[in-house]
Amino acid sequence: MNSVYLVLRLKDGTPLQNVGIRDDGTLINPNGYPETLVREAIEAADARHDAFGRPSRRGAAALGPIGERRNKGL
Repeated sequence: MNSVYLVLRLKDGTPLQNVGIRDDGTLINPNGYPETLVREAIEAADARHDAFGRPSRRGAAALGPIGERRNKGL
C-alpha cells in the first residue's frame, strides 16, 4: 500500500509536505527534500500508525452509531 502524507512533521517540528513512498519503492518528493530524511520520516510514521492505529477512528467506532449514543445519554 502506498504511504502518502500531505504534511509529515519531523521530531524537531520541521514539516515535510506532499511526501510518500509508492508500492514499488519509488519516492514521492516533489519539494526535493533529502531522500534519506524523507524515507526515515515515512517509515517512522508508518510504524506509529501500525502500532497505534488512528485513535480518532477507533474512538468513534467504540462508541457506536450516533443514535445509540443519544439513546444512552452519552
